[in-house]
Amino acid sequence: MGKMLIIIIVVITAIFATITLTVQNKSSQVADTVTEQLDELRAKDIGAYALNYAIKLHGDGVISNTSIPAPLINDDDPEYYEHALGTYDIMEGSIDNLYYSFVDFTLPKDSLLIKASISHGTISGHKCETIVASTWGAIPSEVGDWSFDEGTGTDTEDGNDNSNDGTLINVDEGTVWDTGQFGTAIHIDGTNDRVELEDGVSSTYDDVMTVTVWALLDASFLDWGTFIAEQTDDGGWNVCWTLRGFILDLWFFQYVKYAFDVVTASTVEEVQISKSSWQMDPYEWHFLVGSYDGTYSETEAEITIQVYDEGFSASKIIDKWSRRDSTNSVFIGGRETNTAWFGAFTCIDATLDEVKMFDSILTPAELADLYNNNATLVNEILYWNDNIPPASE
Repeated sequence: MGKMLIIIIVVITAIFATITLTVQNKSSQVADTVTEQLDELRAKDIGAYALNYAIKLHGDGVISNTSIPAPLINDDDPEYYEHALGTYDIMEGSIDNLYYSFVDFTLPKDSLLIKASISHGTISGHKCETIVASTWGAIPSEVGDWSFDEGTGTDTEDGNDNSNDGTLINVDEGTVWDTGQFGTAIHIDGTNDRVELEDGVSSTYDDVMTVTVWALLDASFLDWGTFIAEQTDDGGWNVCWTLRGFILDLWFFQYVKYAFDVVTASTVEEVQISKSSWQMDPYEWHFLVGSYDGTYSETEAEITIQVYDEGFSASKIIDKWSRRDSTNSVFIGGRETNTAWFGAFTCIDATLDEVKMFDSILTPAELADLYNNNATLVNEILYWNDNIPPASE
């Protein structure tokens, strides 16, 4: 009887031990499976980040088109340019490599194929890829674009979808068109030449605005002039803001000043950059940027002017502008009712090109794109797959 009891106890103990071991094994397997699934999900997240990061590297010029293999037509095994990151750690995992190649699988245009290799936890060699069509286009916040590329006539088109076209007033068609920084430009004589824009321009921005212009001043003993400005719809001298320039040219000394002015409820606020000719050549093309940021605070705004190509800038905190209205008019080059050299609306003697307006404060990258390319890189995602299983060993 005693032996039988011992045998029963041993058998029961063995059964429980087997059950416990089985449960432990299954629990371990479940834990491993959960870990792998979580690692796979995180690898996918890193893969999506990697593809966006790769697109940014190309857009920033870190990866240049000259370093990427030439377009390959209907080739399922293209050559790749490998951009090794030295294991770029991110999200507790890593981007091991990025690969670039041009492809054209009967797409509308040559497109960039990007692949990435990802590791995270138990996952190694996770692959993801995208095909991107990159073209030069307008900065998304652009609301006005007068490029003056017509080269003839007295009409100039707003290249933006807002279509606030302009009319050249009092110009000589034989001399008004000139060579610009990008295509053709207009030369206005500082007497009464100007560009009148359609009334809808001032309705395209509200409490934030940036204006840019390429400007080449003409020689003059003494001259103030307006590049672009907004005035109230009741006419008169009621300026809201203006971007303008001044030049003093004596035989022994030249001096140039660029200013961005904003009218508040109590005064006219100005930020300006003033340089002598040995600091900045007054008779070279300069890329000018004026901006107003009304989001600075509830009652204040920040105004800025830049001579971007020279690296000069000035900013100031002011009360918010007081005359802004969506019915105001915007004009380029001056206004016919003002001939005083010191006035806010004086016609300027200069060559102007690529006048643009934006309803945002431009980023450094956007300004660099405008300066170098007169456009920004616009990417269209044609294909995206961040869930390619690792190749079998």
